[in-house]
Amino acid sequence: MSIPSIFRNHRRQAVQIGILALVSLSVTLTGCENSASPQLIVGPATNSNRLLMDYQKAADLGYRVDWETQAVVSDGFQLEELEVFDDIVVGREGGTILTVLDSSDGQLRWTDVLGNPLQTFVGTVRVKDRLLVSSSTELMQYKVDTGQLVAKQRLKTVVNTKPVIVGDLAIYGCANGHVLAHNWVSGFMDWAYDTYNSIKTQPIMVGNAVAVINDKGAVLVLTPDGEAIGRRKLYGNVTNTPVANEDVIFIAGNDQSIWALTRWDCKALWRYRTDSPLKQQPVLIGDTLYQDVPSEGVVALNTKNGSVIWKSPQTHGRVINQKNNRILTWDGKKIYMIDKATGRLVSDHDMPRLLDIKTDNIINGNLFLANTSGRISKLIPLR
Repeated sequence: MSIPSIFRNHRRQAVQIGILALVSLSVTLTGCENSASPQLIVGPATNSNRLLMDYQKAADLGYRVDWETQAVVSDGFQLEELEVFDDIVVGREGGTILTVLDSSDGQLRWTDVLGNPLQTFVGTVRVKDRLLVSSSTELMQYKVDTGQLVAKQRLKTVVNTKPVIVGDLAIYGCANGHVLAHNWVSGFMDWAYDTYNSIKTQPIMVGNAVAVINDKGAVLVLTPDGEAIGRRKLYGNVTNTPVANEDVIFIAGNDQSIWALTRWDCKALWRYRTDSPLKQQPVLIGDTLYQDVPSEGVVALNTKNGSVIWKSPQTHGRVINQKNNRILTWDGKKIYMIDKATGRLVSDHDMPRLLDIKTDNIINGNLFLANTSGRISKLIPLR
């Protein structure tokens, strides 16, 4: 038996032992508002202060705690990725253990060891009944319902980004500057396009086309067949993920600007200038673009013309949800509640222990919280 296979078997045994331990620790969450009595795989169950967000803080934000559970995390490792899909929540830890939970009750569906801890993983996406997990060199495909590994495909070149899925193609940004279109059905490269500089910014869909930005700030819009239909050079690179509607790409860059570029020719519809590089993730909700500007706070811009709807200088962070007439943002340390119409700060709550917050719907969706030790919690919006 080869060393890698011995390592993998030992890791699988560790996962199985970990699952048994989690099951033995499972207790019913008492005193919770949810009559379904979700399972809490931490303890003590009656101490809400041990939850990622206690009941009162959740209620102040307009939510209630539905369940909280524990992903499988090996000793010496931390949770590194949280993804939320229609009916599942996916967590991946640094030792490459993948945990898949049922989003309705937090119960464990399945878990698997993806590889060895020396591998670099770039992200997880879902395509119908498949979960596509990408490392820098491989694409692994799992059946969502059973956890069966149905394919492991070698990528043509080293990739840096999570892919965007266009039909049968998984389109990546690569270390060598290529945009790689890997056919996840056949397992082979369909096409590649050279941008001449490394790509670390995740490709995105804009209408039926794909937009990418390389490390020199070159913007490229490609058709699903790999034909370039738009190009533009920004004055700096981009360290977050652009957002888009059917016709326009919105980019918050290190050139201290927010750009609105057309899909077909990358013409600038408008540009909003700031006095600092823009690192935080922009968020698009309807006709409003939200961006944290360090010197201005969270800024709401009209996507049609770039005009300022409001500025909220006391708040910062990425928008995580629109809850009725409130906007929630999270800056890694605090959650801010902002009046949607005026930008007025309504309240803020310290949340220093979190790795990430995700939602299953940006408008009135459920919130999923995770910390580095693998605790994952679901909050349901109150009316």
